[in-house]
Amino acid sequence: MTKTIMAIFLAMGTATLSAGSAVAGDDELSFDISPYFWATAINGDVDVEDLPSARLDMDFSDVWDDFESGAAAFLTVRKGPWLAMADFSYLKMEDDRQLLMMSVSSEIDTTLASLAVGRRIAGDMGAPAMDAFIGGRYNRYDVDIEISPLGSASRTEEWVDPIVGVNLSVPFSKRISAGVLADIGGFGVGSDLAWEAMPVIGFSLSDMIMLRAGYRWLDVDYDKDDFRFDAMTQGWLAGVGFRF
Repeated sequence: MTKTIMAIFLAMGTATLSAGSAVAGDDELSFDISPYFWATAINGDVDVEDLPSARLDMDFSDVWDDFESGAAAFLTVRKGPWLAMADFSYLKMEDDRQLLMMSVSSEIDTTLASLAVGRRIAGDMGAPAMDAFIGGRYNRYDVDIEISPLGSASRTEEWVDPIVGVNLSVPFSKRISAGVLADIGGFGVGSDLAWEAMPVIGFSLSDMIMLRAGYRWLDVDYDKDDFRFDAMTQGWLAGVGFRF
């Protein structure tokens, strides 16, 4: 199968996108968009219907083999102390492995979309600052599992998790800055528990263009209706931010 590796993320998180202040003044409307590549790995367990639990070990060394395709979009909009974030990401990964006398094949299509609003609670633009936000994350997992010779199963599961989080941004100089986003959610409404963390460092090429690199963890623990997904999706990220 031809591997198409697209991970174009038009960024709308906060840490990833706010590692560096926007061009506009503090009270003006500003936008931050960042296409970037996320080299993902998935580790955890998935249970589908009556099949035994399947172990997912799509590690970093296997990224180029397991990662089929991906696309995402992040956007942060700010006006004064207020901000709005919207997010979309899609990942498709495959894994084949031998377990004792059994052959286990899995394919997972992951769709995530989130929307949040927040406010600056400490600091100011151009100085160390912290934002707090609240919102929701839509999760959809299309899972195909085949455990030979026991059988196969396919399942599509979707839900919405409430999320709350904070974003810290720290400018070290005119060109270099860093940010950390962290959120937690689910609380039994959708997932039993879900959390995300993204530390990012940025280097400004100009007032409007910034290089960014960092790491992203997304951990989901969901267990309902004969479907369990308890796994960590994580990996290095790198991209270019556009601020206006």
